Amino acid sequence: MNRKGLPMWREWLTVAAAWTPVVLLLGWVVPTFAEIFQNFGGELPWPTRWVVVAGHFVVLRWWAIPAVFLMVVSLQRIVGALVFGRTDVRNTRQVPGEEHVHLQKAARWVLCIHVAGAIIAVALIIVALYVPIFALGEVAGN
Repeated sequence: MNRKGLPMWREWLTVAAAWTPVVLLLGWVVPTFAEIFQNFGGELPWPTRWVVVAGHFVVLRWWAIPAVFLMVVSLQRIVGALVFGRTDVRNTRQVPGEEHVHLQKAARWVLCIHVAGAIIAVALIIVALYVPIFALGEVAGN
């Protein structure tokens, strides 16, 4: 149980569910597109290069993903508690009264930020992968 009296697995599950599509895109879809882009023979736009590098990192350093996941969950709890007015993050006892409600709101907002961040990350990855394809279509059309 965390300091709000809620099972911590809910936070972990939400963060994992939010960022799993990002990891899957970077680990499986991006390397496939990277092979296609190598056959183009031209210079890739910088967003696409960054996404390809991130995809290579996920493929080569897949074992670091659980450590990053645990670090993110820990940091979200600390930052969420500090932002929403709680300065003593070491106190793990359930907080009575109104402060308990503020901590629940903090947890919800932080989880919403994770979900929104993951949605934005997926959209940016998809856009970065399609920019070279549109550029190739313009070259082929001329």
